[in-house]
Amino acid sequence: MKKIMILAVSLSLMLCLIPGHVFASGNLIEDWLGKLQGIASNPGSGYSEEAPKEEGAYSAKQLYEMTAPKVVEITTYDVYGEPFARGSGFFIDDQGTVVTNYHVIEDSCSAEVQTSTGEISEVKRVLGYDKEIDLAILNTGITGNPFLQMPEHPVSTGDTIYTLGSALGLTGTFSDGLVATASRVIDGVDYIQITAPISHGNSGGPLINIYGEVIGINTMGMDDGQNINFSVNINELAKLDITRPVTMEDLYYQNGGSDTPQTPIASDSSEASEWLANTDHTEIESNDSFDWADTLRNEYTMAGSVEGKEDFDYFRIYVIDSTTVDILFATYYEEDAEYLIAGLVDSEGNILEYAQPEEYEDTTYLSLKADIEAPGTYYVVVCVPDEYPYEEPAYYKLNAVW
Repeated sequence: MKKIMILAVSLSLMLCLIPGHVFASGNLIEDWLGKLQGIASNPGSGYSEEAPKEEGAYSAKQLYEMTAPKVVEITTYDVYGEPFARGSGFFIDDQGTVVTNYHVIEDSCSAEVQTSTGEISEVKRVLGYDKEIDLAILNTGITGNPFLQMPEHPVSTGDTIYTLGSALGLTGTFSDGLVATASRVIDGVDYIQITAPISHGNSGGPLINIYGEVIGINTMGMDDGQNINFSVNINELAKLDITRPVTMEDLYYQNGGSDTPQTPIASDSSEASEWLANTDHTEIESNDSFDWADTLRNEYTMAGSVEGKEDFDYFRIYVIDSTTVDILFATYYEEDAEYLIAGLVDSEGNILEYAQPEEYEDTTYLSLKADIEAPGTYYVVVCVPDEYPYEEPAYYKLNAVW
């Protein structure tokens, strides 16, 4: 064996020493979707233009007071019950039916909503969803709640609009702007382009016109632009199929989610296999890109191996609040601590921090610490350099705490 095994200090010791569905009563949700289908098939048919546009409009303060009780904060959880992501949503009837973005609940196993009064309820069912349109309709246990009304006024470029949601985890963030483009079709989905600022956590919140009507679902922005943001037109909600409700847990497993411990990494060495197996999880190949990244669970130990310079391991971290990410890496072979490259990057691939070598009881480890201010998705990337001299894989363990 041309590498020296690190067996004296285990990673765990090291870590201790180094700090059935319910539809709305009165079929309100069906009324909603039916009316939206009519508007979508005959644009302008659901709008009233008998009075001047300003008649019946509200001030910004009035709109906030009217809208806030109708908007919820959504927190999702992974299969282990750990917080996974955060977004926004809004009621469309008095039986707790909530609309949000699909990406808010994607890859999560359960979710709960919190109203402006602090009432918390678990999401009972996903009544309908569409990944391409990025919309979902949720059923909660809340009843008697105030809800938003569908639009009766047309959307026009130049209209004043407002957004409300949990921007960057800041509940009840209210902002204003203009409709930059009333209809911009992207990949077959009708969006309203707006100038109002939106951030992580705003996803799924309502876009409101001056009459207090919901005209869109705030969805995404362009990082490279100045206030170039988009809301899915509320009419797109009519395309969702609500005939096959599903629980959050069932949706998670239907879409490939798993809670089964991963297969241990194979090794020709029984000692190495035992060392690798002594973890909470092992990587699942091929995790060599953002799209195929394995998910790291807070405080769990993950084992992995880099099989030469062509192999890259990606691990996904979901952050729902500003925090500090601490990651410790230990290699099975002592020499690999010299070659292992590890770093934390954002979803655009920008490097936030590299792991640096540290000595502990004559053993070299790698450690990484990064302050994360913005909620979102981040990735740990592990690889070796082109001049990596060994044929055996570089076996490692990592533990991330945030």
